[in-house]
This record gives sequence, structure tokens and C-alpha cells, in this order.
Amino acid sequence: MKIGEKLILSICIPTFNNPDVIVENVNKLKIQLSQYEGSFEIIIGENFSNLENRKKILNVSSTNTKIILHESNLGFGSNLYKTMMEASGDYILLLGDDDFPQLGLLIELMNFLNKKKDPRLIILPLNKGFDPLNLKSKSILPWIFMRSGSMMGLVFNRKSCTFDNSNFEQALYPQVDLSMRYVIDNGFVNVKFNNFIISGDVATINEKFYDKMQRPLDYGVLERCKILFKLYSERKINLKTVFLCLKKLFSWAIIIYFNLKKENRILSNRYLKALLFGFFNNKKYFIFIISLFFIVFLSQCLRVWYKSIISTIFIKK
Repeated sequence: MKIGEKLILSICIPTFNNPDVIVENVNKLKIQLSQYEGSFEIIIGENFSNLENRKKILNVSSTNTKIILHESNLGFGSNLYKTMMEASGDYILLLGDDDFPQLGLLIELMNFLNKKKDPRLIILPLNKGFDPLNLKSKSILPWIFMRSGSMMGLVFNRKSCTFDNSNFEQALYPQVDLSMRYVIDNGFVNVKFNNFIISGDVATINEKFYDKMQRPLDYGVLERCKILFKLYSERKINLKTVFLCLKKLFSWAIIIYFNLKKENRILSNRYLKALLFGFFNNKKYFIFIISLFFIVFLSQCLRVWYKSIISTIFIKK
């Protein structure tokens, strides 16, 4: 198929009060994809930023760039849903407004999509962590569960997606539920790309509790637990997969606790209390959750203690 004959890729970018960065990002995306004019579109979900910021964002509107202006702040989940629903391309790529694909990455992606027509989930690499190479089959869903918490770089075949607005409303991690269901139904393909996305996430863990994402005190951990048990109740995943996913989730949650403790001890205690209170409210699975959480917590404490001892020994030497 010749370039421009068909709309291949819809790049969906939800945004809120970050005009200068998204304008820069969109202009760079257009330059990178200039040879694919007519085969891509950029859709911006503008989540009721102030008037001055909206005017700046409207400047990037063009034939291949659509801006969806909401009449109120819908929250991240509903904004993402409505942005994706406007997509017309064969594939949907999710990006944050401050996530910049390296020059050449989207060219690699377009060439792959134009040749392969693969319905499986594709995930573009990031400049930090989440390396999917050498994944074993039993590790794929737990890896997807954690990696999809970072929205940027997720690529879905639009017609293979099942969009349920109820899974997006008031959600902080709707893309996790979407990705898990998508991989269960369609699979995951591990494509090797030479370039990566440069993530704009530079805030400290303490700052993230007060940023525009409006994260709850549990940092979304409870929401991700809920996603797992909903999938389990629908028989989409088995108990072993729940266990493996929770183990990774709790390791991540406890690392957040220790990092937060260094910056804000009061907030770290409130965060831990919110987690425990949320776990106890899950009457059906709370024994399973609490037991696993404390096993992982103890394991992480031992690791921190061990690193501290080793560090002290080397300092003395």
C-alpha cells in the first residue's frame, strides 16, 4: 500500500494545562512523520485547560491534527476514552503530552504497521526501564500489567479494541485494564526498535502526589488491585497470574513508600495507611492480599537493610 492511501496511525494525546510542551511535541511529531502525510493523524484531548493555554494549543490545529475541547474537566480516564474514540486510523498510539519519541522511532513503527498488519499489542521502548526482551510466556501478563501503567508507547489495533466507558470513568490507570484485556484476547508482539520514547516524567515521588494527575492517596495501587480481581472474576486470568501481578505491584508500591519516606515521612505514613485500609475493605480477598503484601514488604525491608549494611562497609573501607 502506498503512503497516504490509508490512515494507518492515530496518535492520541490527552493533555491538561501543558500548552508549550504539547505544542513542541506535536510540531516534532509532524516533522518526524512528514513523509507519511495522509497516513497519520494526531488527536489531542484538551481537558478544560484555562483560556490562555487553550489558545496556545489551538495553534497546532491542522488537517492532520484534531483538537477535542471538553466543556469541563473530565478527569484523566474519561479524557483518554473520548480522545481514543475520535481515532480513525487502523492503529492507535498513546502518548503523554510531554513524552517525545526519538527521531526515527515513529518511522520504524509506521514501516512495521504498513507491512505486518499485526493485531497484537505493540509497546514502544522507553528511555528508562521496562525492557521486554527475553520475556518468558508466564511473565508476559505481569510485565504488561506493570508496563501499561505508563501510558506512553502503547499501540493497539483500533478494530480489535473493546472500549467500555465504565472502565475509564474516574480511573487513573484505565489503560492497564484495556491493555490486559487486549493482550488476553489478541496477544503481545515483542518488536525490536532501535529508538525509544524520551519520557517527560521528571517529578519526585512527593511532587507526583500533588500534580495535575490528581492521584489518590493510595497512588492508584488499589485501582490496579481492583482491575486484577475483576479480570479474575470474569475468568480472564487465573489465580497464579493474579499472584504474579500482585507481587510485582506490591514491590512497586513498597518502593514508592521507601522513596516517599525519604522526602515526606508524614505523607509516606498516610500512603501506607491508605493502602492497608483499602486492602482490609476488600472483604473477599483481604487475607490473600494482606498476606502477600506483608511478605513482599518484609522482603523489601531486608533488601533495604542489606544495601544499607553493604554501603556502610564500603564507606568505612
